[in-house]
Amino acid sequence: MRVASLQLRQSWRRETLDPAQPLAELSNQYLSALLRYDRHSASALILRAVENKVSIKEIYSHVFERCQYEIGRLWQLNDVSVALSTIAPLPHSS
Repeated sequence: MRVASLQLRQSWRRETLDPAQPLAELSNQYLSALLRYDRHSASALILRAVENKVSIKEIYSHVFERCQYEIGRLWQLNDVSVALSTIAPLPHSS
């Protein structure tokens, strides 16, 4: 992975995934796992959140939805591959 590309992703992530939003840390960790194509880690993060009593509704609205917008933005700007935009909606299934 090119360093310039990674720096670009990180700057967009800061804009899209506002740290003041609910579950911001989980969203950032989840997005980082997806950008590394690490479905196992992404799944583990979500499962751990559920075990810690985070509701499915909160996970969908504060993690999945926000990360999908960010991945869509990166894909539209040609900074992530079609492969990532294809697997990203289903990282929690294995």
